[in-house]
Formats: sequence, C-alpha cells, structure tokens
Amino acid sequence: MSTAGPLRQPIPVARSILWSPAAEDGGGQRPGHLPFPVFLSQSALTAIHEHVAAPARPGQGVLGFLFGDLCECPETNVSYLVIDAALRLNQAIYGDRTRDVITRLWDRVQEQLETQHAHLIGWYHTHPPLPLGLTEHDVETHEQYFGEPWQVALLLGTDPEEPAAGFFRAGPDEAWTSTPLAFYELLGPESIRPDGKKRSFVTWKNHRAYNPVTPSAAATLRTPAARPPSEPKFTPAAAKPQPPPPPPPPPPPPPAPPAPQPGRRSTRAQVPHRGRRHAAAPATQAPSASSSAHATAACRAPPPARARTGGRGGRRRPRGDGGRGRGRAHMA
Repeated sequence: MSTAGPLRQPIPVARSILWSPAAEDGGGQRPGHLPFPVFLSQSALTAIHEHVAAPARPGQGVLGFLFGDLCECPETNVSYLVIDAALRLNQAIYGDRTRDVITRLWDRVQEQLETQHAHLIGWYHTHPPLPLGLTEHDVETHEQYFGEPWQVALLLGTDPEEPAAGFFRAGPDEAWTSTPLAFYELLGPESIRPDGKKRSFVTWKNHRAYNPVTPSAAATLRTPAARPPSEPKFTPAAAKPQPPPPPPPPPPPPPAPPAPQPGRRSTRAQVPHRGRRHAAAPATQAPSASSSAHATAACRAPPPARARTGGRGGRRRPRGDGGRGRGRAHMA
C-alpha cells in the first residue's frame, strides 16, 4: 500500500459480489451510479466480525479503523476504495461518545498508518439495532477526523438475531446520515470455486446480493462531496459560431469592343511604304481612329519644298518628290 497517490490497477469487479441495502419489506433493486465504490475484502470483514463478537459488558461498544488503498482503474478511469485491513481498538466506548475515544487514540492511528503505508479509508463502530444511522455525536466525529469526500463510516448492529450493517459517506443531502451505501465484497482466492460459484462472508440481513457490474467513472477524489453543483454556463452571443458570409457577386463581363464605322480605316498599325519615314507612336498610348486617319493623310501629302530664289521675277518654284512616283510638281 502506498500513500503517494491512487494505485493504478484494474478494478476487481470479477472477483466481487455487489451488495445493496434492502428495503424495509426485504425487497430492493440494483444500485445505480456508485461514486468512489467501496471494495471490502473478506480478510478485513473477518477481522471486523471477530472484533464485534468479542465479549462486552452491557452498554459497551467497540470501535476501530478501516485501512486500505485509493485506486484508479487504468482501463475505465474509475476511482475506487479497497479496505483490506481493520485496526481494532481495545478501549470500549459507551453510548455515542466516539469523538472522545478517537481523540485520545488519534496519535496511535497515525503511527499505524505510517507503519503500514496505508490510507485511512474510514472507521467502524457498533450501533444499537435497526434502523441504522449516525447520531449527532457520530456526525461531529466523522466531520472532524474523516473530512475527505471518499472516507466512510461503517455502522454495525448489536442484535445477534438480526445482524445488520451499513456504510455511510458524507454528502450534500442531509439524509446521508441514514442512507447506507451499496458496496462490493472482495472475495479471496479460496472463495471462488472452479465452476464460477462464489462464497460470501456477509451475513447482514439488511442487504441483498447482485451480480457485480463495472461502475462508471466518478469525479476526482479531491472534489468535496458536499460542494453544491456549479451554476450553468452560458455561451455569449459573440462567442457563438457565425454563419459564413454569402459569396460575392460575379464580376460584370468586360464591355464589347466598338464596331468599326463604315468609311474609316482600322486602327491597326500602318505598314510604311518604301522610301517613307514614319514617326514612331508612343508605346504608352494607342492612337485613336481619327488620329490614325489623319496621320495616314499626312503621309500622302508631299513634304514642303525647299525655298529657292531665282527664275522669273523671283518666284519660288516648289520641288518635291511626293506621290508614288518621282517627278516635278506643277506650279501653283
């Protein structure tokens, strides 16, 4: 046994018998969810029975402590308790003054825990006959010395004709002091026969046996059992997922090029004639239709003649080489 933390080992459901408190008429039903289920080994149960059966004076009760392990199943993540030892106290108790006895013997209990490297799972003591329930002094003792949410108290009836017992655990409901818990009886190897039949050591008539089932995972062991449920959480509107935006409209089709007008030439580049020089059009701006036509007309016009002085009366005679052929231009 270790006190470092929960032991990671499979939950021993297959080697157990499930016991559930019976109703007043003897009937009952299978228990539902079992938070922190308790597995009481047959060796610890035998020690408790022997302690209770010891001779006692009238009005005298017995008290002891439950040692064991906190475990967690690696397959199902179920946290559970295993009680495999009982520390019996020889000092008798009278009435329900259990806190006075535990206060005087508390140091001895701590020494035993360190020696056995065990966890203190809970405590047990005898109680008047049915109905079983913790008294006001029992509640004070449990809350002072057994404040962990998983620790339990085992009450044992004193009527030999009607043996009865019950596990109790503190919770938010005030009825926990009179509501016994279901538990598992952990069988020893000799109690499981080759044919699969199981032998039980439980003689408590206020419980009924059921086939064991694997309990569901419970909250962490550090969560107090008496903590009220938290308030519901709401997601603000801004944090809710928004629907995707609609797709953008398709872009408009490009405009169709203008149809060429009749009587005008195309705006594509003109092929220069042989012997003609053309000015290069700027690369950054395409010429318009009108400017292209004008440029074509300018190419057909003869270049200005060089002015000459002479001849008759000092007249100027223009000379050029316009047109397609070479020749003289007529006089104006």
